[in-house]
Amino acid sequence: MDKNMIMNILYFIVILIAVYTAFKIVGFVMRIISIGIIIVISYFIWKYFLNN
Repeated sequence: MDKNMIMNILYFIVILIAVYTAFKIVGFVMRIISIGIIIVISYFIWKYFLNN
């Protein structure tokens, strides 16, 4: 195991962790956005039925 090999493996692990974290954050944001959209739609439906 020379130094370059170890550095390459370390970079690979760091990139994997970064990609995994990014996907987790994106999934979390998507969940928040979808919940927000559902709340907004239900709010507009509720207001519409209240006005009629």
